[in-house]
Amino acid sequence: MNDDFKLTPSLRSMLQWIADANGCLMMIQVTGNGTREYNKARDLRNAGLVRFVDHPTVKDATRTYPVDAIFITDAGRAALAQKGSRKP
Repeated sequence: MNDDFKLTPSLRSMLQWIADANGCLMMIQVTGNGTREYNKARDLRNAGLVRFVDHPTVKDATRTYPVDAIFITDAGRAALAQKGSRKP
């Protein structure tokens, strides 16, 4: 993860939304509001807090995700657990 990444309130909100949806949402749900939302999702992905599913065999230890989904990683869960922290 990039050391200068800051989990802003806007990014934290998106990350929390994904976590609240059982840790996985379809990409269109996340980015349906346009470019700004896609950029937020991309920033979270680049920081390693979420992962984009681009192939049907993407899975973590317990489940397989549908194509075109975005799911929260363990690092993303850890970032949400750090109350008031600006850096995950």
